[in-house]
Amino acid sequence: MNRTQPKMESMGADNSSVQIEIPLNIFDEDGNIVDTATSVLTPDQISDIIDHAAEVILTFRRGINFVPERDLEELEEALVVADVIAERNEDPVP
Repeated sequence: MNRTQPKMESMGADNSSVQIEIPLNIFDEDGNIVDTATSVLTPDQISDIIDHAAEVILTFRRGINFVPERDLEELEEALVVADVIAERNEDPVP
Protein backbone atom coordinates (compact mmCIF):
# COMPACT_ATOMS: atom_id res chain seq x y z
CA MET A 1 0.00 0.00 0.00
CA ASN A 2 1.55 3.24 -1.11
CA ARG A 3 -0.35 6.05 0.59
CA THR A 4 0.69 9.49 1.66
CA GLN A 5 0.47 10.65 5.24
CA PRO A 6 -2.95 12.10 6.14
CA LYS A 7 -2.90 15.89 6.34
CA MET A 8 -4.55 17.42 9.38
CA GLU A 9 -6.01 20.90 9.25
CA SER A 10 -7.31 22.67 12.30
CA MET A 11 -10.10 25.11 11.62
CA GLY A 12 -9.72 26.60 15.11
CA ALA A 13 -8.68 25.81 18.65
CA ASP A 14 -11.55 23.37 19.12
CA ASN A 15 -10.88 19.70 18.22
CA SER A 16 -14.39 19.39 16.74
CA SER A 17 -13.27 21.54 13.82
CA VAL A 18 -10.22 19.41 12.94
CA GLN A 19 -10.39 17.92 9.45
CA ILE A 20 -8.13 15.19 8.12
CA GLU A 21 -7.45 14.58 4.44
CA ILE A 22 -7.44 10.85 3.73
CA PRO A 23 -6.45 9.34 0.38
CA LEU A 24 -8.92 6.67 -0.74
CA ASN A 25 -8.99 4.21 -3.62
CA ILE A 26 -11.63 4.35 -6.34
CA PHE A 27 -12.80 0.94 -7.58
CA ASP A 28 -14.43 -0.20 -10.81
CA GLU A 29 -17.40 -2.60 -10.99
CA ASP A 30 -15.02 -5.58 -10.67
CA GLY A 31 -13.36 -4.29 -7.51
CA ASN A 32 -10.13 -3.21 -9.22
CA ILE A 33 -8.45 -0.01 -8.07
CA VAL A 34 -8.66 2.47 -10.93
CA ASP A 35 -7.85 5.81 -9.28
CA THR A 36 -7.49 7.62 -5.97
CA ALA A 37 -9.30 10.55 -4.41
CA THR A 38 -9.03 12.50 -1.20
CA SER A 39 -11.80 12.68 1.38
CA VAL A 40 -11.83 15.15 4.23
CA LEU A 41 -13.13 13.64 7.46
CA THR A 42 -13.40 14.74 11.07
CA PRO A 43 -11.90 12.67 13.87
CA ASP A 44 -15.45 11.77 14.97
CA GLN A 45 -16.29 10.43 11.50
CA ILE A 46 -13.07 8.41 11.38
CA SER A 47 -13.74 7.02 14.86
CA ASP A 48 -17.31 6.06 13.92
CA ILE A 49 -16.16 4.24 10.76
CA ILE A 50 -13.39 2.37 12.61
CA ASP A 51 -15.75 1.40 15.45
CA HIS A 52 -18.31 -0.05 13.02
CA ALA A 53 -15.62 -1.82 10.96
CA ALA A 54 -14.17 -3.42 14.12
CA GLU A 55 -17.65 -4.51 15.22
CA VAL A 56 -18.27 -6.17 11.82
CA ILE A 57 -14.94 -8.02 11.88
CA LEU A 58 -15.37 -9.21 15.48
CA THR A 59 -18.92 -10.39 14.75
CA PHE A 60 -17.68 -12.20 11.63
CA ARG A 61 -14.82 -13.85 13.56
CA ARG A 62 -17.22 -15.18 16.17
CA GLY A 63 -19.23 -16.69 13.32
CA ILE A 64 -22.37 -16.73 15.39
CA ASN A 65 -25.41 -14.99 13.95
CA PHE A 66 -23.36 -13.05 11.40
CA VAL A 67 -25.86 -11.59 8.94
CA PRO A 68 -24.05 -9.41 6.36
CA GLU A 69 -27.06 -7.27 5.48
CA ARG A 70 -27.71 -6.44 9.12
CA ASP A 71 -24.14 -6.32 10.40
CA LEU A 72 -22.85 -4.13 7.59
CA GLU A 73 -25.73 -1.64 7.77
CA GLU A 74 -24.22 0.65 10.42
CA LEU A 75 -20.81 0.63 8.73
CA GLU A 76 -22.45 1.52 5.43
CA GLU A 77 -24.38 4.33 7.10
CA ALA A 78 -21.21 5.76 8.69
CA LEU A 79 -19.45 5.71 5.29
CA VAL A 80 -22.42 7.36 3.56
CA VAL A 81 -22.77 10.08 6.23
CA ALA A 82 -19.03 10.85 5.87
CA ASP A 83 -19.42 11.03 2.06
CA VAL A 84 -16.89 8.25 1.57
CA ILE A 85 -19.42 6.27 -0.48
CA ALA A 86 -22.71 7.24 -2.11
CA GLU A 87 -26.09 6.10 -0.88
CA ARG A 88 -27.45 3.05 -2.62
CA ASN A 89 -28.80 3.71 -6.12
CA GLU A 90 -26.59 6.78 -6.56
CA ASP A 91 -23.40 7.18 -8.55
CA PRO A 92 -20.29 6.15 -6.57
CA VAL A 93 -18.55 8.86 -4.59
CA PRO A 94 -14.84 8.29 -3.94
